[in-house]
Amino acid sequence: MKVLLINPSQKNMITTCLPKYVEEEAGFYPPLGLALVAGYLQKQTSFKVEIIDALAEKLELEEIERQIRQKSPDIVGITTTTFTLIDVLNIAKVVKEVNKNIHVVLGGPHLSIYSEETLAQKDVDVVVIGEGEITFCELVKHLADGKPLGEIEGLGFKNDGRIIINQPREYIQNLDEIPFPARELLSLDRYYSIHGQKEKMTTIFTSRGCPYNCLFCYHAFGKKFRFRSPGNVVDELQEIMNLGIKEIFFFDDLFTAKKDFAMGICDEIIKRKLHLVWEIRARINTVDREMLRSLKQAGCSRISYGVEAGTDRILEVLRKGITRQQIIEVFKLTKTVGLITYADFMIGSPGETRQEILETIRFAQKLNPDFVQFSITTPYPQTDLYRLGLEKKFFKEDFWLKFAKNPTKDFKPQIFNENLIYDELVDLLNYAYKSFYVRPKFILKRLLNIKSPKEFCRYARAGLKLMRNL
Repeated sequence: MKVLLINPSQKNMITTCLPKYVEEEAGFYPPLGLALVAGYLQKQTSFKVEIIDALAEKLELEEIERQIRQKSPDIVGITTTTFTLIDVLNIAKVVKEVNKNIHVVLGGPHLSIYSEETLAQKDVDVVVIGEGEITFCELVKHLADGKPLGEIEGLGFKNDGRIIINQPREYIQNLDEIPFPARELLSLDRYYSIHGQKEKMTTIFTSRGCPYNCLFCYHAFGKKFRFRSPGNVVDELQEIMNLGIKEIFFFDDLFTAKKDFAMGICDEIIKRKLHLVWEIRARINTVDREMLRSLKQAGCSRISYGVEAGTDRILEVLRKGITRQQIIEVFKLTKTVGLITYADFMIGSPGETRQEILETIRFAQKLNPDFVQFSITTPYPQTDLYRLGLEKKFFKEDFWLKFAKNPTKDFKPQIFNENLIYDELVDLLNYAYKSFYVRPKFILKRLLNIKSPKEFCRYARAGLKLMRNL
């Protein structure tokens, strides 16, 4: 049994809340989900597993088809988000044209919401719902042995044209049981972040789930915070270092959700004297001086904070549970400790006015983080923000469901703002980037902190693209 896993390109990616010039220059992260599934499959079976990262390798559909013919797999698994659905279905169509007997399996966050709608697509045979490692492995074993699929939890499939959704699978409680990602199946030299300091970087997960209740979030791994043991995490870090990689992006939704967990990983890194550069995502109300100092000592160099808004009113609307004053104090503390700061902001939230958006932009400049990201508040599927829009009849139809049933290239997600239209928000978004990044103070600071010619080229390319689009 030969298994081919594919990370799709984004040739037909639907419009998102980020400007195109930001998305294109952010870098390429390895498809961690596929690598985890591959690692689990390698540990549990002797089947041959390969990965095609069409996004990082910038593959056209014709080249993907050529590789599928060459590799001749029995099963093709494709990671699927709502945004890449059209590209995913294009690949599924190509797979069936190569050989109609190849099993096309889709997995990813889209399937946890729109499993039946996706199975209704012509070229899709099976969908994996929820965490994929165990479910996909059981699927491959059942197909190899010719066993019926009805007993596999967390699976949806077709039986003589009839769509069947099995019982859901419970979340994996002991995350240490998941084998390390099969990074050796990836072209590791292709992955980088625009903010990276090393030649190569990769990602790692140390926990799943987020206990907070922000209006705009979809909890793909549930609200219960589950985490790996520090020893298990640092074992993987050592394995990563053996691959010649010394820069890590911790891909957890919230690395700092549990203080003793975060501190435990720091302590283990320090104990083993590992010299790594790493970055985390954090919440304003989950860090303190002790944790920040421990992070710095263990090699953490950058922290990304979800700030979202610059006014207390909109922070309350978004259910962030933080205030402007808390944000100011935490950014000051983080800079004092010596960590690079990254602030995420959203504009166009429900009820937000032009003046409040301008105040958020001014607030970003006042905070003066090392980097910012602005995006338009978008009601994603299965979020309370989207449910609220439907309940209040702000949206005339369930547009995400409509797209899931009939994906079209001209689809654009709607916004949830009573005061501004989409084009006005785009203008404000561009203004936000220009007002922050096109400042002599910012440009000089970045030039003085550049550590390599490659880093200079990345920033220069991104800067030129930013200027061309403003």
